[in-house]
Amino acid sequence: MKNIDLTKLKTKSFFTVNTNTSYYFKPNELKNISLKKECHFQFKTSNISSRIVYRAVAQKAVEMDLKVVLSSIEESIQNVDVFLEIYILNLDESNSISIEPFLEIPQKEIKFEHKVTIGTPNKIWIRYLKSRGLTYNQALKLISESFITG
Repeated sequence: MKNIDLTKLKTKSFFTVNTNTSYYFKPNELKNISLKKECHFQFKTSNISSRIVYRAVAQKAVEMDLKVVLSSIEESIQNVDVFLEIYILNLDESNSISIEPFLEIPQKEIKFEHKVTIGTPNKIWIRYLKSRGLTYNQALKLISESFITG
């Protein structure tokens, strides 16, 4: 497992993947931040299974423009299975969040999948937690913490 801190990456970063590895992006809590990043994962070896995961809670004053590129340029590569998962919980309507997965797959023997979700806290969950004695902020914090841990 490799952790990647988006705040420490160059605007455009490249990762060569040669082994079965999972990648986890951080930070998981976003506040007063502008992130404009392009992350390229290049698969250059056959028989690789990999996951790329990012879970984050965007609190306030967040500007995010994230492009994740999965590519396999070598013609001879086979049996590559990659799943990209990005989940953003947006707590402030004024945040600007753009996530763009981009897949470059010239071979049929390669399987790249992606799932990107940007959403807001479920009002029913908040109402339920408030009915159990939590304040709005406590309910939101509990939902955010459980969201990050999956």
